[in-house]
Amino acid sequence: MANYTAIEYLSMKTPLAYQISEYDCAQVTLLNALRYLYARGEISPTIVKDITQYTLDTYNSKGELGKCGTSPYVMEYLGNWINNNISGLCVDLKAEVLKEDEASIYSDKLEFCMKNGGVAILRVWSECEHYVLCTKMDEKNAYIFDPYYVPEDDYDDDPECTIVTDKPFEYNRVVSKVRINSKSKRDFAIVRNENKMILLLYRKK
Repeated sequence: MANYTAIEYLSMKTPLAYQISEYDCAQVTLLNALRYLYARGEISPTIVKDITQYTLDTYNSKGELGKCGTSPYVMEYLGNWINNNISGLCVDLKAEVLKEDEASIYSDKLEFCMKNGGVAILRVWSECEHYVLCTKMDEKNAYIFDPYYVPEDDYDDDPECTIVTDKPFEYNRVVSKVRINSKSKRDFAIVRNENKMILLLYRKK
C-alpha cells in the first residue's frame, strides 16, 4: 500500500460526482467545476458553503422548495459573486455568463475558456432543463460530465452521444457539437428559451 504525505493528499484532485436527487444537478455541477479545476487542498470551504446555500432556489407548483432545481438567475448570481468576492475565496477563479446568441457551443469566448484550461456549465435539455459540465472540446465533439447517473447502455442507440466510464476526473459523455447546438429538445441540446445560458469558469493564472 502506497504511503502519501499530508501535502500529497491535499494536492490530489477528486473524481467528479453524481447528483443524489432529481434536482441537484446545478449544485453538483458547480462543485464538479471546482473538483476539475483545483486540488482539494486549494478549495476554500467558503465557496462550497455558498454554492450549497444559494442553489436549489426554485419552487414547484405545490410550493415545495428546490423541486424545480436551480434557476439560471442564481447561476448568474453565483458567477458575479465569484468575481466580486474572489479575494476572500483563496482561489484564482473567474466567471463569465454567456446568454442569448453568445450561449453557443461555437462561441469564441467558450473556445477561449476551453483552450485556457477552463470549464463551461451548460443548461441543456434532458427530459427537463438540466446542467452539465463541459471540460474539453475538439472539432466535432464536446466532452461532458453529466451528473445524472444512467446505465452504461442508455445511449447505445444514439449516434451523437457516447457514455464513457473510464474518465472519472474528466467526463462521462462524448456528445456531438451539432447536437448541443441544435434547436431540438433532445438530450444535451442547449435550451433555447429565456433560460438559455452558459457559465464559464476558469483560473486566472
